[in-house]
Amino acid sequence: MKLEIHPIHGWGWFDAAGTPLEVPPTFCLEVTVTQAGNPFTSALGQVTAPGHPLAGLWVVLSRRQMPFEMGFDGHCNLFAFDHKPAVPKISEALADKPVLTGSVSIDSIAD
Repeated sequence: MKLEIHPIHGWGWFDAAGTPLEVPPTFCLEVTVTQAGNPFTSALGQVTAPGHPLAGLWVVLSRRQMPFEMGFDGHCNLFAFDHKPAVPKISEALADKPVLTGSVSIDSIAD
């Protein structure tokens, strides 16, 4: 699944020490669904966009807490890691401390 991701301020962007970061530019991400949902509960991918501030990082996307019956509004929490995190569950991935966190809006989804 390929996603066009638009980083948003949301709850802010922070590094592992809690230092605020600038919101990065839009990027595309090829993901694997690690927890099923509509379209997913969590997904994993590596940012490959050359020159992007997140290039090389492994990203876990987790849907914001919204009932499934309300649909998917495109908003997710983003957790980025230097290495491929333990998945399939978000709780397992977060056993490792992310190098940065932020909020995103998914602008488009392609299979």
